Amino acid sequence: MRCAIELFFDNKSEKSVRSFTRKLERRGITSYLLDVGSRPHLALSVFETSHVKDVQRAVEKFARRTEQFCLSFESLGMFPDCGALFLAPWVTRELLKIHLECTKIIRPHVRKIEDYYKPGKLVFHCTLGMKMSRAMLLRAASLAMGAKLPSKFRVMEIGLVELTSRSRLKVNGLSSIRLK
Repeated sequence: MRCAIELFFDNKSEKSVRSFTRKLERRGITSYLLDVGSRPHLALSVFETSHVKDVQRAVEKFARRTEQFCLSFESLGMFPDCGALFLAPWVTRELLKIHLECTKIIRPHVRKIEDYYKPGKLVFHCTLGMKMSRAMLLRAASLAMGAKLPSKFRVMEIGLVELTSRSRLKVNGLSSIRLK
């Protein structure tokens, strides 16, 4: 089973990102994140496992000892090859530590962590839109520069989601645990 561990934000920040993704849909740029059921997030890991319950227990244990924290998203980024536009957080020691600890706690329960999500390789990001042509990506970036997206997000929860893919990706939430 393909899964991800994601950090979720305070209501105001989440609503702001959702509002922007709906704006991209209304403008005919992309509706991909809405279509797949993705909640605004910052992913810590994407991996294959056949031990979902063990991963879930490890994430719950991790959540109980991890405090809520703030992230500053001060810049936009792009992954042109997959047509993605994202908010990029300042990478702090705290964020790097959380990523490393999360990787360590799930490692015994997973077969393969995708390369992009391994410590030292992850480009932290909160996706605003995906699956855009280069022209649409530039339109989306222009809209994002004029949008009133918050720069400070409070990380409130950590979640485990299943990423199913038959003909198209679908995100199914498995659990979400509030950080202390």
